[in-house]
Amino acid sequence: MATYHIYMSIRAAEQQTDKQLEGLFSGKAHEIRASLAAMKERGMEVIPSAGCDNQDAKGYCLGHDE
Repeated sequence: MATYHIYMSIRAAEQQTDKQLEGLFSGKAHEIRASLAAMKERGMEVIPSAGCDNQDAKGYCLGHDE
């Protein structure tokens, strides 16, 4: 059986207020927004979960065998 990490879409993160972003992620809102833009430039659609070491180019977790 495989388990999968959850993720947040970059689009949903971009719609958050600065305060919400700073509550969800570490750093200042402008730094977080720059990171989101860089992810999008690389073709990513989602923010991968921390610790996920098995993801596709768009950021989706490909699963982990238990």
